[in-house]
Amino acid sequence: MNLFNKYNLSLMNKIIIAFVAYFVMILITFSLIVVLIDRGQVLSISNEFSSTIATDKAKTVELWLNEKVTNVSTLALTSEVQSMNHEAFLPLLESALVNKEGIYGRYFIIDEQGILVDTLGIRKNLAEDPEYQKIMTGEVPVVVAKSSYDDTFKQPTFRIMVPIEVDGKVQGLLGTTVLLKDLSQLISSTVIQETGYAWVVDEYGQVISHKDTNQVLNMDITSDENTDYEGLVSLSEQMKTSNEGMATFTNPQGEKNYVTYESIPGSPGWHVIITLYASSVYKTLRELFVYMTVLVVVLGLISYLVTYLLAKDITDSVKRLIGVMNKFTSGVKGIRAKVESQDEIGMLSQSFNAMADTIVAHTDNVEELIKERTQILADLNYQIVSRNKELGTMNEELEKTNDKLHELASTDMLTGLYNRHQFVRELQRTIELVNVEDEQNFSLLFIDLDNFKQYNDTFGHEIGDFLLIEVAKILRENVRENDIIGRYGGDEFVIMLRQGTYDIAKAIAERIHGAILGHDGFKKELSKKLSGEIKIMGKNKLSSSIGIVNYMKSMKITKAEDLLAIADETMYKAKKAGKSRVVVN
Repeated sequence: MNLFNKYNLSLMNKIIIAFVAYFVMILITFSLIVVLIDRGQVLSISNEFSSTIATDKAKTVELWLNEKVTNVSTLALTSEVQSMNHEAFLPLLESALVNKEGIYGRYFIIDEQGILVDTLGIRKNLAEDPEYQKIMTGEVPVVVAKSSYDDTFKQPTFRIMVPIEVDGKVQGLLGTTVLLKDLSQLISSTVIQETGYAWVVDEYGQVISHKDTNQVLNMDITSDENTDYEGLVSLSEQMKTSNEGMATFTNPQGEKNYVTYESIPGSPGWHVIITLYASSVYKTLRELFVYMTVLVVVLGLISYLVTYLLAKDITDSVKRLIGVMNKFTSGVKGIRAKVESQDEIGMLSQSFNAMADTIVAHTDNVEELIKERTQILADLNYQIVSRNKELGTMNEELEKTNDKLHELASTDMLTGLYNRHQFVRELQRTIELVNVEDEQNFSLLFIDLDNFKQYNDTFGHEIGDFLLIEVAKILRENVRENDIIGRYGGDEFVIMLRQGTYDIAKAIAERIHGAILGHDGFKKELSKKLSGEIKIMGKNKLSSSIGIVNYMKSMKITKAEDLLAIADETMYKAKKAGKSRVVVN
């Protein structure tokens, strides 16, 4: 703008010069594109495009493969599979195949003796299978076997196998057969279908996914037998030393192809390869340039004409308005601008007229009016500040009241633990997290105090309340910081142990059980409370019966009440077995 002002250019000239400069820059840009094409720079453009696709496809295949491994690993943790009992695990594995016929062929289990049993009813000895031995010896945690043609399914497949561990010992392995056609469907891309295609090779150089299904498992890029393809062997050598890169090869039709490859994270040496036809890339870019050039020229001419007409209309209106303003400032108080339109110029004319009327009518009392308005604003500001202070105080009191109400609604008044309602809400929320978001498993302890009623009947309800408070202290002292304790009702307590195995849950339960027994019926505390020695028979001493349930997603429980019922039933097993013990479901 300073440059324009230096030469005293009119508004019309400024608008036209700006338009011409914009149009020239567009033409220069497209000229540079022509230079880039003529100098063979299309290769770098296409490589950047295909590199983006390769990265996206590699990530897609990584997630796809991780999903398959996770599915098998999750099944390996189920009690049915870990039982190694055919009648138990075969129905579970068969149900896992429902509606997944196009993805998985079968599930199979190989026991410690190397005997394979699968969902197709096949049984055979694979004790000498190298992948089986790797799992059993602990050499690798997961095996993704080399792809091969499966005579059973009449198509290419590969296997995923994971160990079945029980109490830290490998009892066998669980595996599945994955159909490679699912991988081909996954990486097919409409983005490059006219200019190229995507394909995948494994760590052996074997093609495991290709737009031409005849090439799957029949094409090996490491072999010199691919005489119709020039450059594939050097491509395979390059992929051995780098996880990503670019290369070229010539297909049997003599057409040059640009390739971008990238390794697939988490896979056993797989690479995704994006191939672009050189002729298609050049043709597409040249056609785009021609279309865009014609479009830019046509739109430029139209824009110039429209710009010129608009600029002329604006400048003429502005000149007339400036003339009226100059006469008004020179002392012609009665002159007003003619409102010719309802656009910004018309609005500006109306504003000027209103301003002129106001100036003429209120010239003598402007200062007094300003003082009055200033005082009004000051008074209003004072009232707003005072009101804000009152509202702030009220909000603080309301927040304190709400906090107190929430505490009363969720806390057992006697023990300070969660009450039954709040505990059930926390348990329900945790079950939903495990079921929906694959959170870690958790354990639920259901605790009932043995002989508590005799204490209540003998010493009174005040002593009963005292004992409940003491037991609540013991529970707090023997759980972890993120575990949740609640009083379920009467002399029953519940504990949710987050992120715990059966062993951890049992250890904590035994610790609580021992801590309650260690108080020897609370004789010392009661003697002090009652100011006199008391005697309690051994069989009548206060103890605890504890039931443990470890919740896993495979249990498919959706309501907290159902899980509490299982824990309650487990606790009653402890009661029936003679009380004062811990029982695991």
